[in-house]
Amino acid sequence: MSTEQRGMIMYANMESLVKTALDRHDFSALLNEVANFYDDFQKSRLETQLKMLPDICPGSRSVTEAVHQFRQKAKEVRLLFDEVERLFTFLLVVPASSATAERSFSALKRLKSYLRTTMSQERLNHVTVLHVHKERLDTVNTDKLTAEFVSRNDYRRSVFGQITCQHV
Repeated sequence: MSTEQRGMIMYANMESLVKTALDRHDFSALLNEVANFYDDFQKSRLETQLKMLPDICPGSRSVTEAVHQFRQKAKEVRLLFDEVERLFTFLLVVPASSATAERSFSALKRLKSYLRTTMSQERLNHVTVLHVHKERLDTVNTDKLTAEFVSRNDYRRSVFGQITCQHV
């Protein structure tokens, strides 16, 4: 089993741990898995706090709902549930996969050409981001963007003339 698969399994276990605790079912096996994989948790404290989680986040049936309710609590309450907060943080910041990073490197490999060797690092970063997120870029109104670009500088207006936006 690769490290990435093991990480994905642990991510799923953490999510199941929260859901099982919210449903007030026995989560001891999941807790053991998570606590043995990550040494960041104090297992006994996490167990106690997870038992109280349904009372802190009543009606929550998913991690998203629980996190939302938990964030609404006073800072003092969140401090009392520091292990649960750490678990939520892991769930929210630990990437479940490295697909986005791999896509970025693949895009960079495709962009690496004569142009890449003649442009600055900053411009290369911008072009790479645009390439990786091309679906979002396709939704941008280019007429409006062009008109705004030209209107911001007298020299641009003299070179490009007056540009009007047809599709606002």
